[in-house]
This record gives sequence, structure tokens and C-alpha cells, in this order.
Amino acid sequence: MHSGVDPWVEWLFLTAVAVTVAIFSAGVRSALRNRRTGLVLAGVGAAWMLIQFVLASGGFYLETDARPPRFPAAVLPAVLTMIAAFAYLPAREVVLRLPLDALTWIHVVRVPVEIVLWQLSLAGLFPPALTFEGRNFDVVAGLTAPLIAWFALRPGRLRPQALLLWHGACLGLVINIVSQAVLSVPSPFQVFGFDQPNVGVLYAPFIWLPAVIVPAVIFSHLAAIVQLAEKLHSEKNAPIARNFS
Repeated sequence: MHSGVDPWVEWLFLTAVAVTVAIFSAGVRSALRNRRTGLVLAGVGAAWMLIQFVLASGGFYLETDARPPRFPAAVLPAVLTMIAAFAYLPAREVVLRLPLDALTWIHVVRVPVEIVLWQLSLAGLFPPALTFEGRNFDVVAGLTAPLIAWFALRPGRLRPQALLLWHGACLGLVINIVSQAVLSVPSPFQVFGFDQPNVGVLYAPFIWLPAVIVPAVIFSHLAAIVQLAEKLHSEKNAPIARNFS
């Protein structure tokens, strides 16, 4: 942990991590039909988090001039897992069973995350331009998530098209800021934040932001979009099917 960050910031971040893991895990458990598979996935997830914490605590990611660059080790496994989840048919079937309420409520964590990023920027560990004081509007997703979850997931309150639009727009927000944040990390690929680079996420426990929270947020948006798109497609084709029956 960096000495320039107040302890409450770390605790706020750890709370965001706990909420993310709790909501995501609950959604996955409800979608799985095999309890043993759930235990295996929980074990793999816990091991992943522990490995990232140990690496960051030991300064592994702080060697920004290492070749090959080390930061991808925190994000690429999660990216590959997401690709496999949508490409591998049995895994995709689980994705389609994930509860939409969990896939929507999970985004409330983006409010405390944005507060943490703001505090990291004040400590000189994150580009101020990538906080809500700059061009980061991701906090809007976190603030609207409870309203969307309440209105969209109650029968007759909000049409699926509106929920699909919200998930799509908020996915755009997170991809926009994440891409800039990744390109602000000191590395051969850095193109932003040279005056104040993104080094806060290279410390423990903040390494869990790119390694855990961001993948969970992006995956939840993608899963919801796939579910809603398939639902709308089925509803559109239903009258045609009835005409031929």
C-alpha cells in the first residue's frame, strides 16, 4: 500500500471489491446447475485474487521497465476468460441464465471506485483527467444503477429495449475510461498521463481494480446485452412462428 493514501480510501476500495465479488458470485451460483462447478470456480477466483495481491505487494508490477511488460499479467487472463465464457457453448448457456438483477445491481460499485480514483489522483497516483473532475463520467453508471434495477426489473416498469440501451451506454463509458487508464500506466505502450501516470493500480490492494472489478463490470454488461438481445430477437420472431404453426 502506498503511504500517500489515507487508510479510509483503502477500506472503501476493499468494500467495493467485497460487494463486487458478493453480487457476481451470487449471480453465478444461481445460474450454475452443478454445485461442484461453483466450488471450483470460487476456488479459482480466490486463488486469482490472492496471486494478484501477492504480486502487487511484492512490487512485481512496479518494475514498469521490465520486458515483457508485467501489467498485462493482471488483465489478460480475465480478458481470455471472458472470451471463453461467450465462445464456449456450455459456458455461454450459463451466461444466458445469469440473473439480470445481479448483472445490473453490480454497477453500484462504480460510485465508490470513482471516489477511490479521485483520492488516488490527489495522492499523485492517478491522472486527474481520468477522474470525475476530468473526463470520466463512469460514476453516472453507478448512480443510475439502483434506479435502473428497480424500474427495469419489475414487470411493466421499463421495456427491455431501455435496459439494453442503458447497459450499452454504460459499457461504452467503462470501456472509454478503462482504455485511457490502461494507456496511462507506465509502459512502452503509454500514451496518456505522462505528467501524472496511472501507478496507483500497481499497488495492493488496488491491483484488484483492473484484475477483478473492471472485468466483472464489463462481463456483466456484456452478459446482460447478450441476454436482452436474444430476448428481443425471440419476441420479434414469435409472431412469425405462430403464423406458421
